[in-house]
Amino acid sequence: ISLEARDTDFAVIKRTLPNGMRVLFYEMSWCNSVTAELWVRSGPRYETEQTSGYSHFLEHILFDGTDKYSTNKDLMRAVELLEGDLDAYTEKEYTVFKAKFPAVNTRPAVEFLYDILFKSLLTEHAITRQRDIINQEIKLRQSSLESYRWDILLKSVWLRNNPLSRATMGSDQSLAKITRQNLLDFKNSFYKPSN
Repeated sequence: ISLEARDTDFAVIKRTLPNGMRVLFYEMSWCNSVTAELWVRSGPRYETEQTSGYSHFLEHILFDGTDKYSTNKDLMRAVELLEGDLDAYTEKEYTVFKAKFPAVNTRPAVEFLYDILFKSLLTEHAITRQRDIINQEIKLRQSSLESYRWDILLKSVWLRNNPLSRATMGSDQSLAKITRQNLLDFKNSFYKPSN
């Protein structure tokens, strides 16, 4: 089978669950793995000045311990035992959580995503730790000439008061104000099946 045939050799099945969650399925029969992604409509477009960076912060902290796996290390150990991989990223209009596992571990792939998104502990210790990590990311980004140019370009394309002109990571000021309750409120507003 040529690569071109493989790219068009599957059909996408679209379903909306009773709780409002939209689900897309497609099978690529030549693959021996499963990839499950959960997309959340969350990012700078949906943040305010006060919640700037919350989407990115949640992307980080949700991996920092759950009811079932008390630490990130425990979570990653369990994932690695099943030869899987978890990842996440935040863009201007969405945050994506991704699990990739051998096809025989389809159910655990989905269960890990569920655990991360809906059973995370959001401890004060994890909030402090992630605040420090993201502050370092911000400093690193600010020291990169390429990133600086990109940020200036975005601010010139989007008007200053447009949420898309804000940095995905937030700022030192917005991160300093993050509390567990703020994160829970933000998470409850965005992390729901209809979004």
